[in-house]
Amino acid sequence: MSNQIIYCSTQTARKDYKCDACKALLDYADFNELTFAEKRELVKAKRDNWEIKKGQAYIRAFMKDNNSTWTFRARPEIEQICQDQDMWID
Repeated sequence: MSNQIIYCSTQTARKDYKCDACKALLDYADFNELTFAEKRELVKAKRDNWEIKKGQAYIRAFMKDNNSTWTFRARPEIEQICQDQDMWID
């Protein structure tokens, strides 16, 4: 069974969070295929120490896989890069 999204929304961060999409992008992306605009978003994320900072908008998804559940948090622009790179399994 693949990951199942139970709930997904856009939130405003009340504290700093790690960006799960940043970690995935750093681990699996081919940076030679990124556009200049996408690389610029990566620079912004790196400047923030790969975190979602307090007050920033972020995507929050509650996920389920077999018997485990977790919350996925991501900067919207990094999430979009991951989608464009076909990093997520449908």
